[in-house]
Amino acid sequence: MRNLSIKNKILSIVTISIVLTFLISIIIMALEFKKLAQYQKNDFSKLVNQTAKEELKAFGQLAETSIDSYLKMSTESAINEELSKDIKSLETLTNELYMKNNSIEKDRLVLLLNSTISKNKNVTIKSGKNVINSNDKNNNQIIKSFYFSKLDITIYIKAFIKDIQESYKKDAANVLSNLRFLGNGYFYGVEVKKDKSAWYVVDGSKFKRFGKRWDLTHKDKKGRPYRKQILDNLENNSEGITFVPYVFFNPKTKQLNEKLAIGKRIDQWNWVIITGIYLTDMNEKIESSYASAVNNIKDIIKYLTITIAILSIIILLIISYFVSRYIKKELNSFQTGLVTFFKFLNREATEVKLLTNDSKDEIGNMSKIINDNINKSKENLEKRNAFLLDVENIVKEIKKGYLVKRLDKKMDDESLEELRKNFNEMLDTLSKNIGNDTNIILDILDKLSKNDFRNKISDENGKIPFAINNVINLINNMLNENKNDGLQLDKSSNNLLKYVDSLNQSSSNAATSLEETSAAVEEITGNIRNNTNNIIKMSDFATSLKNSSTKGEKLASKTTTSMEEINEQTNSIADAITIIDQIAFQTNILSLNAAVEAATAGEAGKGFAIVAQEVRNLASRSAQAAKEIKELVDNATVKTNEGKKISIEMIEGYEELNSDLQKTIEIIKDIENASKEQLIGIEQINNAINTLDAQTQENATMATQTTEVAHKTSTIAHKILNSVNEKEFIGK
Repeated sequence: MRNLSIKNKILSIVTISIVLTFLISIIIMALEFKKLAQYQKNDFSKLVNQTAKEELKAFGQLAETSIDSYLKMSTESAINEELSKDIKSLETLTNELYMKNNSIEKDRLVLLLNSTISKNKNVTIKSGKNVINSNDKNNNQIIKSFYFSKLDITIYIKAFIKDIQESYKKDAANVLSNLRFLGNGYFYGVEVKKDKSAWYVVDGSKFKRFGKRWDLTHKDKKGRPYRKQILDNLENNSEGITFVPYVFFNPKTKQLNEKLAIGKRIDQWNWVIITGIYLTDMNEKIESSYASAVNNIKDIIKYLTITIAILSIIILLIISYFVSRYIKKELNSFQTGLVTFFKFLNREATEVKLLTNDSKDEIGNMSKIINDNINKSKENLEKRNAFLLDVENIVKEIKKGYLVKRLDKKMDDESLEELRKNFNEMLDTLSKNIGNDTNIILDILDKLSKNDFRNKISDENGKIPFAINNVINLINNMLNENKNDGLQLDKSSNNLLKYVDSLNQSSSNAATSLEETSAAVEEITGNIRNNTNNIIKMSDFATSLKNSSTKGEKLASKTTTSMEEINEQTNSIADAITIIDQIAFQTNILSLNAAVEAATAGEAGKGFAIVAQEVRNLASRSAQAAKEIKELVDNATVKTNEGKKISIEMIEGYEELNSDLQKTIEIIKDIENASKEQLIGIEQINNAINTLDAQTQENATMATQTTEVAHKTSTIAHKILNSVNEKEFIGK
C-alpha cells in the first residue's frame, strides 16, 4: 500500500470493503436457504404416506372404472333388459329373413338366430303359439319368446343368469389382468368365499395364478400376515378400501423394499382388487422435490448475488467517478494509445501509434514504458509473422507427404528459437523413422491390405520402410514355406493312406491265420489230454500186462501212431508261428515308415506319430510272443520224439515184458509225467495264441484310427494350399 498513489489507495479501500460485505452477505444467505430446504424436505417426508395412499386410491378407482360396465351388465335387471332387446332383435331378423326368402326351414332359422346372439344364450323354436316370458329364480333362468304368425311358430330365447354373470366376470378379469399403470404396475384380485377362503380371479403378473388359492397364512420378511390383514380390514371397513404395508422384492433395486398395498372391495362379486407401490419410488420423488427446491434456492442466491454485485458496482462507480474526474483526460489518452497497441497485437490494425502523454506522473511513466514495449513488440511481431509463414509452408509440405524442408532462419525470441529447433528435430526424427516420402509407404501398405506381397519400398532410408521390407520378405518366405509344407504334407498324407491300407490288409491276414492256428492247437490239446488219460490207464493195468502182451503190443502201436500225429501237429504249429513272426516283422517295418512320414509332416503329423509308435510296440510284442510259442513247440517236439522212442522200445522188448514189468511201470510213469507236461505246455501255447489274436485285433483298430488321422492330415494340407493360393507373393 505504501507505493500506491492516494487515488489508488482510496479506490482499493472502497473496493475491498464492498467485496467483503458482498461475500459475508452471500454466506449468510446460503446458510439460511439451506436450512429452509431441509425444513421443506422434512415436510415432504411427512406427506409420503398420504401421497402414496392418494395415488393408490387413484389406481383403485382406475381398476373399478375399468370394470364398471361389466358390473352394471351383470345385474339381474340388466340381463333381463338385454334379453328383451335380443328378443326384439330376433323378431326383426326373423321377419327380414321371411320377407327375403318367403319361407325358411326351422333348423336353418335356429342356426341363423343363434349366430346373432352371445354364446351364453340359446334360441329354440316350437310350432304353434305358446308365448312364455318368465324369470325362474329357482332355476336361475330367464325365458323370453314371441309368436311369428307367418310361420305359425313360437321363438324362445333362454339364458342362465349365472352363466352370463360368469362370462362378464371373466371379461372383467381379463381387463384387469392386462391393465397397467406407471409402466409395469399391475393388479391382481381374489374372490372371497363364504368359508373366508380366497381364490385368484385376476392376475396381471407373470405367474398366471388364475384359480389358485390365495394363501392367507403367507407372511412377508418381517413376519407380517399382510394378506389376512387386508381381508380383515375390509371386513370391518364401510368404505371398502384399506391400506397395508409389507416388504416385497423390488425389480428396480434388486432388493427387498417397503411397499404399500391397497385392497378395494367389489361387493357385487365378493372380489377384492389389490395392487401396491414401492415407498422407495415415493422417496425418489421426495429427493427429486428436495433437489428441485435446492436448485430454486441456488437460483435465488444467484439472483441475489447478481443484484448485490450490481449494487456494489454502482456504489463503486459513484465513488470512482468523484475520485477519477480529474484524471479522466489522461486516462482517455492512455486508453486510446493502449487500445491501438492491443489492436496491433491482435492483428486488427497494421500500424500502431506511440502514446503522446509526456507528463511526469504515474500515467506518464507508464506511457513511456508502453512506448518502449510497442517498439519492441512491433519488431518481434514482424519476425514472428515471418516465422509462422515458414512453419505454415512446411506443414503444407508435410500434409502432402514430403519431409525434406526445414526451418533455417534463426530467431531472437528464445521460445521461438526453441520451437524452431524442436520442429527441425521432429522432422529429422520422422525422416529417419519414416523416410522422406510417406506416399510410397501408404501405397505399399494399401497393396499389402489387398494380399499383394510382391512390391517393396525402393527408398529404405527410414527405419519403417526398412522394417516393412523385412516384413514383406518374411511374409513371402513364410508363404513359400507354407506352400511347400502344404504340398509335402499332402504328398505324405497320401503315402500314409497307402501304408495304412497295407497295414489293414496285413492285420486282417494275421487275424485269419491266428484263428486257424488257434483251432489246430485246440485239437492238439484234446489229443494230448486223451493220451494222458490213456497213459494213466496203462499205469493202472500194468499188473495185467503178463497175460495181455498182445493187447499191450496193440496199445503200444497206437501210442506210436499218436506220437507221430503229435509230431505232425507241432510241426504245423511251428509253421504258423513262422508266419506270425513274419507278420510282426512286416508290421514293424510299416510302423517305422509311418513314423518317418509323421516326422516329415511336422506338427500336423504329431498325433499320427504317436499312433505309429503304438503300432510298432504291438508288433514288437507280437514277435516276442511268437518267439516264446516257438520255444514251447520245440520243447513239445522233443518230448513227443522221446515218447515215440519209448513206444518203439516197448514193442521191441515185449518178449522181455514179464521179466522187466517193474521197469515198464516206471517208464509208463515217466511217460505219464511227460504227457502232463505236454498238456500244460500246449495249454500255454493256446493262451499265447489267444493273446496274440487280441493284439492283432488291437492292431486292426489302431490301423483304422490311423486312417482317420491320415484323412484329417490330408484335409489340413488342402486348407493350407488353398489359403496360400489366395495370396500374391514372390515365388508363387
